[in-house]
Amino acid sequence: MIEPKYGENIVVLFKYENKYTWYVSDLEFWYIDYEVARYSFDTLYDERKRSSKLTHETLPYFLEDMEAYKCDRNELGEAFAKSYQEDRLNAVYDFKPSLFIDMDELELYSQYAEYVSFEEYVSEPWKGRYKSFWDKIPEAEKFWLECGTDVYGEN
Repeated sequence: MIEPKYGENIVVLFKYENKYTWYVSDLEFWYIDYEVARYSFDTLYDERKRSSKLTHETLPYFLEDMEAYKCDRNELGEAFAKSYQEDRLNAVYDFKPSLFIDMDELELYSQYAEYVSFEEYVSEPWKGRYKSFWDKIPEAEKFWLECGTDVYGEN
């Protein structure tokens, strides 16, 4: 598992066929449509060349190419709990989920706090929103509860 590190990579929850998968990877892998984001095909990472626009047709390529960045929910929870015990503030920033991508509903929710507006780089029929998605995450997927408190709970 790639260790989440604020400013270096992001934590993403991906939903497909009502199943949830966690990923930790470079933020550049998570544009829904690279053409809308004004990327040249030549500059795309290898992981997204076969799925430069995420659709149901390109999804098998996307899932295959992103396999290396998948994280087991329990492993992610253990890593978070350990990091939280050592340095609470950095753990909360490092492990905070930035994106929720719902392939079933073709919706992207972003809570990414930096300069990239993932929600703007979607095309029809996708919908992109900059909005909290905590209520969309099932309790069983909330790996951060491993530390004994809901550090990302509603305020």
